Amino acid sequence: MAVVADRLLTDHTVTGIIGVGQLPGLMGPELASAFSEYLGRNVRFKALAPEKFRIFLEPLIGPAAANVAGFYEALSHATHNVIASNTSAQRRLGLVPQTVRQWLTYMSV
Repeated sequence: MAVVADRLLTDHTVTGIIGVGQLPGLMGPELASAFSEYLGRNVRFKALAPEKFRIFLEPLIGPAAANVAGFYEALSHATHNVIASNTSAQRRLGLVPQTVRQWLTYMSV
């Protein structure tokens, strides 16, 4: 997201809506597979209801877990949660999202 923000703040020729995210979006099993590959051990994805996720997340990030769970609760009621390809940062700005491996390396996981 920082790359998109930097580009939008410095390139004033870009106007309109810019969707930020990865197309196609990553799903839980795909993320688990990428984590497994990077960490060299088995990582499994287990879907949780937003409230259960909040309970697991709260010891890690404190009260902010309620906001994360609320976001996932709202998404669970949406029929679609995708970035329109024609307004995506990938198409409009020519940017390529980091792979999970690149992100994990950057985060020093």
